[in-house]
Amino acid sequence: MIRLRPALSFLLISFALLYSANAQIAVGRPAPASAPTGITGNDGGVLVLDANGNAAVRYSVSHPVALAQCEQFFRTHPRIAPVPVFDTAGAVPLALEDAEGATAAVASRAAARLYGGSVLQEHLQDHPENFTRFVLVGTNPAASDTGQPTKTMIALRLGNMPGALWSALEPFAKDGINLTKIESRPVAGRPFEYAFILEFQNDRPDADVTPVLRELERRTRWMRVVGTFPTRAA
Repeated sequence: MIRLRPALSFLLISFALLYSANAQIAVGRPAPASAPTGITGNDGGVLVLDANGNAAVRYSVSHPVALAQCEQFFRTHPRIAPVPVFDTAGAVPLALEDAEGATAAVASRAAARLYGGSVLQEHLQDHPENFTRFVLVGTNPAASDTGQPTKTMIALRLGNMPGALWSALEPFAKDGINLTKIESRPVAGRPFEYAFILEFQNDRPDADVTPVLRELERRTRWMRVVGTFPTRAA
């Protein structure tokens, strides 16, 4: 299971590029969960932890994404300086190493329990609907409910020419398919050539998108269906 961040979207592209055309790379059901970014669905917010269970905090460490999701908190608490570190859950033991209790971590309640931190304050996030999306990546695609709306993730590469991206996206517009995500990453060793991750909605469960994908493959240098999954977790 991996988080869908830009760097990990690039990891999915790398998986797709490395495996042969006959290999199966399956992206399964995505789910909002108690995320390592500290945004939790059940607890409804972000938690601040420190070593001694007090509020004498001058620094708050966490992943840059988690800190960015709490901008309003830091604006209203200017004495607490946000300090970015590599990992959100891993920020908790870093905070606990501060014997003076001046360092806290923006993390999840699960991380607090795991490392023995104390909860100082909840609901730090700017927007309560913040979630981090996870997907399961495996070699055997799981069957999905054919009556449920889904999303499909694809990876593709384009040539370095004017209109290449427009040409690749045009079949979706012509068929009335809604694109919900597009990310680009440079291809290593190929200057000015880019790989893309796209997601599109399948609002009509009985609709056949095969002709659109065939046309897309014709207009790109390389195209791969990464996976199809329900739009909502059961």
